[in-house]
Amino acid sequence: MITTMEMSPTMVYEAVPCKSTNVFLAASVLNSSQFPFLPGQANVYLNNSFVAKSEIKAVSPNERFLCSLGVDAAVKVEYKPAHKYSGQVGILAKSSSTAHEQRIVIKNTKNEAILLTVKEHVPKSTDEKIKIKLLSPELDPQADSAVDSRKKGELPKLGAQMNAEHNLEWTINMEGNSETELLVKWSVDHPNGETIEYREDF
Repeated sequence: MITTMEMSPTMVYEAVPCKSTNVFLAASVLNSSQFPFLPGQANVYLNNSFVAKSEIKAVSPNERFLCSLGVDAAVKVEYKPAHKYSGQVGILAKSSSTAHEQRIVIKNTKNEAILLTVKEHVPKSTDEKIKIKLLSPELDPQADSAVDSRKKGELPKLGAQMNAEHNLEWTINMEGNSETELLVKWSVDHPNGETIEYREDF
């Protein structure tokens, strides 16, 4: 069946500033109709202008889906140089401790408020002698780390959580014409004399 329907999307923004300072816009749409959507290609228009071709998955009634709308230059991200602080911990058995601090400045030059998710890599130890602790931000204790809301088309929850790949997802509301700074800080404790090797999986 071919039909026409109107739905009200919620605009969501996403940035992975360690990879790119671009901020990507997507529409989270609830299929409020009684009709299922078949999978296939879609031409996407924003403000009556063509912006992209997108792949739409099969969508059941009352199910959400995401439609990518490309980069929004009105939301700007600055990825500050990282800072590291080293020291010693322990009384009898000394070990080395290194704190990593990353500041991310976000500026919303739009007149309206936005919902933004910032993703940042946080290491995960595969050695019980190496302890990694997230110091900032504080994680939402109610969050389910195994859930990837974006893949399911759901709206992201406000607050910070670790996703299934152990990457930090920090979702905030930003008012129009506002600026904010996010601080991501984590520490690594390991025995003296051992070399730490980082492997990024993002």
